[in-house]
Amino acid sequence: MVLSMLMFLWGCGFISTLRLNRLKNDPYCEEEERLRMEEEERRYNAEMTHYYDSIKKSEYQHFYDSCELVLQAEWDSIMNTMVDTVGVNEFVMALADSIIDYAKKFLRVPYVHGGNGPTCFDCSGFTKFVYKKFGYQLQRTVPGQLSDGWKVITNRDELRRGDLAFFGGRAVPTRMGHVAIVVDNFPDEHRFTFIHATLNEGITISSSDEKYYRIRYMTSCRILPE
Repeated sequence: MVLSMLMFLWGCGFISTLRLNRLKNDPYCEEEERLRMEEEERRYNAEMTHYYDSIKKSEYQHFYDSCELVLQAEWDSIMNTMVDTVGVNEFVMALADSIIDYAKKFLRVPYVHGGNGPTCFDCSGFTKFVYKKFGYQLQRTVPGQLSDGWKVITNRDELRRGDLAFFGGRAVPTRMGHVAIVVDNFPDEHRFTFIHATLNEGITISSSDEKYYRIRYMTSCRILPE
């Protein structure tokens, strides 16, 4: 029995030796073995890459969500502190001043139809770009931005800094086609000034008593709270 077992083990070793010798001496077998090992390595690397990518995506998403929560919390804290400190009216006035000051940074930037900034603008692209800086997501079209307002201002003497003013277009004055941001209002003079993107001057400040705009003024709306 023991002799039979020894003979069996010797036979297995002999067969393995033959297989190794065959791999060494047969170039086709060597190539098959090499390809098999490369395929196993490729499959292993692919599985590990997928595994680590899934971990990274999860970590990045968690990090991003955490940052968003922190930033939102900080912004809410700043907003609440300012409102509690100076009052709602003063806060809105300060916000309007900041919007106008930011808009003025782009004076003389050229007009380009479809321009979204910051190197070129059209009228609604400019107002959308400016308000986005302060957390307001306006629509991209002139009529759309009118609907973004929470209050329509029918009396121009009630306009405030930061309101949006709407005018008829160049080709068809009776059809809404232009939007601007109110800079200052002068009720005693029944006029207001506004900053906007114009075809010839780019970003500029104009007055509602200029003939071109006087005959085209249509309505206004309020974006900021009261």
